[in-house]
Amino acid sequence: MFLLLYRQMSLLRQRNSLTKQLLDEKQKLYDIQSYAATLGQGRLTPASIASLPGSVFSDGFRFMNMSNQIALQSAQQKFSIFDQSGMMPKGGTPAQQMQMRRYYFNCFAEQAFQQIRKAKELELNKAEKEIDIRTARIEQRLKAVEAELQSVEGAVEQRSQDAPKYA
Repeated sequence: MFLLLYRQMSLLRQRNSLTKQLLDEKQKLYDIQSYAATLGQGRLTPASIASLPGSVFSDGFRFMNMSNQIALQSAQQKFSIFDQSGMMPKGGTPAQQMQMRRYYFNCFAEQAFQQIRKAKELELNKAEKEIDIRTARIEQRLKAVEAELQSVEGAVEQRSQDAPKYA
């Protein structure tokens, strides 16, 4: 009888531990999905970073800084090549020329940012899949523990009914 009660307590601890692990994994999944949704809205800004959950905030902040720097560097390189190649449209007032130069520079920067964003989205999708796999494993273990716990609880109940009554 004592072994059954000990096993029952052990299974209850396992169930509680697995339930907590499952909740933690689901929270991680929610945080990553929130990050991906924010990233899908376009270029990250300090305001959009501030809306991220705490677990992905620092990664979002680093990504914002890194992606902006890389996009600007890439835009500078591509714009320089574009400008030197003679493909830049000529004509118009100096203000129109400056506006055209800004337009092309911003287009190159946006292209670079989109490439960086796609790479980050692939990374986040991979993390989501890993969390899904871990969640499925935890749920499977939780079902096994629940089944064994019901069996042990039934055995404890049966033994307690079979025990002699002292009155």
